[in-house]
Amino acid sequence: MKTLLDEFTENFVIITKSCVSDGEGGQITAYTESEPFPVAIKHDETMQEQTAEQQNTDSNYAIVTKKSVILNFPMIVKRLSNGTYFRITSDDSNVPPDFSSLDMRKASAEKIILPDE
Repeated sequence: MKTLLDEFTENFVIITKSCVSDGEGGQITAYTESEPFPVAIKHDETMQEQTAEQQNTDSNYAIVTKKSVILNFPMIVKRLSNGTYFRITSDDSNVPPDFSSLDMRKASAEKIILPDE
């Protein structure tokens, strides 16, 4: 049975950055993707946030996942539907208590552009 949270999710992946040899003595930055996992994401649309965006500061997003998905600063996730990248800006403290039946965990994020794209 689908939950209300399931109705609003889309697939994301965790991006892991690594440096690999280019075969000529240098290095190339490489990104690998995790298995897709469901995420509900909401853009912060408060007046304070809108003013900050107009001044070209970071956009803030709330990301909700299942408890089993742990997202911490400075992890990077990618929305598969459009390739948008987000950097997690929170720690792992936004999780319901163990006795709760809610299978969700919340993280804060900002939209970013990867430098090697």
